[in-house]
This record gives sequence, structure tokens and C-alpha cells, in this order.
Amino acid sequence: MKVVDFPIWLKVVVVITLLLLGAELIIFIPWVCHSISGGSFSKWLDKWQTLLAGILALLGAMWTVYYIHVQIKQVDVLERARRSREEVAARAVLPLALSQLVQYANKCMDEIKKHSVRPGLWPPDPMPADIVVPDVPAGVIGTLQECVRYGDQRVVRQISTLLAELQVQQARFRELMLRSAGRGDQRIPRFDSINAMIDVAEIHAKASALFEYGREIADMGTRSTRQEIDSAFFRVGIVTVDEGDLSQILDNRYPV
Repeated sequence: MKVVDFPIWLKVVVVITLLLLGAELIIFIPWVCHSISGGSFSKWLDKWQTLLAGILALLGAMWTVYYIHVQIKQVDVLERARRSREEVAARAVLPLALSQLVQYANKCMDEIKKHSVRPGLWPPDPMPADIVVPDVPAGVIGTLQECVRYGDQRVVRQISTLLAELQVQQARFRELMLRSAGRGDQRIPRFDSINAMIDVAEIHAKASALFEYGREIADMGTRSTRQEIDSAFFRVGIVTVDEGDLSQILDNRYPV
């Protein structure tokens, strides 16, 4: 290792040490001369004791600083190792949580398709008054939160966005289903169903994209693309180009 490769703190310590050694030599040589000329050690010590005490105190302070630096570095290494282990543990269970989240999105989309008016299809089924609204599977949100706490910065923003949109989607979907069940025709209005389907498609697309995190693919954005949204609709049996009003709204929300 070359001198230029040494850390800056080590260079400073070496320089100060050399200066202190030089100072000690400056003091030691007069003492030797003083002794040769017949002077006593006590007189010499009395003359230079303040400077000697300062030098010893400075050396002690330098050693303390160095020791603290080593301790901080060791704690930092241990903390990095701990966070790395936590990230590996969170990433290990993330695919299961994402699979459950995709299944939840599929259930939501099935309910919307079953009870909403869609062009060219038979009239939808009436919604029962005691309809059971799908819930986010237990443990999914906790797993996502662990990934945010310990995960790689490449995906923290995306997972945070997914968590926020999931809570909004769940609240909107539950309110829509219960409100529609109380309507006279017990069906979801077309405009409301389109907005609900887009919310679900966003959850589906973002959850599907996060599977790439397990494969360590870096480039993942926080906003879904039109292609990802179309793919999410297609996976649940909806071809967006076949539904004119849905396709038009998607064109406005996700410009190519």
C-alpha cells in the first residue's frame, strides 16, 4: 500500500507524532547539555514540566481519538451486516407476499367484472346486500413494511408507493362495493367500475414489477407504464382495446 492510499486521519496522526517527537528532542538535547554542564535533573524538570505535561496530554488525546474512530468503524460494520441480514430475510418472504397481493387484486377485479356494466356483455349479476368484500391478506403489509425498513434504496420508493396506493385502493373499493350493494339495481355504475379497475390494475402491476427485486433488477420506477397496466388487465381477462371507454381513460392517464 502506498502512502497516498492511507486514510487522512492516519496521515494526521503520523504528522503530529513526528512533530511531538521533534519537540521532545528539542527538550531532551538541552537537558543533556544541562546535565553535562552540571545542572540537576530537578531544575531541568521544574523548567520544562508544563511543556512535558502538555505533550503527554496531547498524546493521550490522540490515542483516545484513534480508539473512538476504531470503535465507530467497528459499530458501523456490525450495523451494515445486521441490515444486510434483515434485507435478505425480508426479500426471502417478499415473493409469497406479492403472490398473495396479486391474488387479492384478481379477486377485486373479479367482483368488479361480475357486478358492473361492460360493453357487449350480458347484464351483470345483482350484488347481494351482504356481499363480502375481499381483504388484503394478513401479513402482506407487514412484509412490505419490513422491506421498506431494511430494503435496498432502489426499491424502497416503489414499495412505499405500493403501500400507499394499496391502502387507498382498499378503502375506495370497500366503500364502492357497500354503496353499490345498497343501490336499487345493486350494480356498480360504469364510470365507478372503470376507476376501481384502474386502481386494482395499478396494484397488480406494481406487485408484479416487484418480483424483479428478487432477481436484483435495478431499473424499476414508481409509476406504472401503460404496457404494465394493459398486462395487468390482460392477466385478469380484460383486453383494454376491446372496451373503448376504458381504453380512452387509460390513454389519458398513461400517455405513451
